[in-house]
Amino acid sequence: MRQRLIRSLGRKNQLAASSELDRLEQSLNRHCERSLILSEIDAGALTATRIGGPLLFGRLWERLGVSEVMAEPFEGSWLRVRS
Repeated sequence: MRQRLIRSLGRKNQLAASSELDRLEQSLNRHCERSLILSEIDAGALTATRIGGPLLFGRLWERLGVSEVMAEPFEGSWLRVRS
């Protein structure tokens, strides 16, 4: 593999003094961690489950018994609460 220069970042002593090099390093580390995790998910080495608001609040609704509490005031009404 052959290396090539894409862009010069400037003089090392100036970058170190302004802490730009540290910020660049932190940014690259964050990108590399995300990239590694996503590639492992794509390869099947990791599994991911997404839970969204509807799933989360639906389970809370069930566990707290909100449907039973809400059904009582609406008995006989055209409005029905799903359980």
